[in-house]
Amino acid sequence: MADIFKAGYSRIPVWDHDPNDIIGLILATALHTFFNILIITTDADRILTVFLGVWVGIIFVILIFERIKLLRPPAWWEKIVTSI
Repeated sequence: MADIFKAGYSRIPVWDHDPNDIIGLILATALHTFFNILIITTDADRILTVFLGVWVGIIFVILIFERIKLLRPPAWWEKIVTSI
């Protein structure tokens, strides 16, 4: 089992492999904590407002990612990348 983890086939975030895993884990934990605190501290008659805000935020993030996917690198970028 230890050989599998050393070979890099683990889904467990390891700093040596990709620091974005750790950043993503910290960000996800912070967002979930914030959401849970909002639910706990909000009155029962306003709980739908919290869910609406979260869904609007999720849709906004999805739209941002879709916009980023449409971006193309400039023409000079290919010359730099292929020359390396």
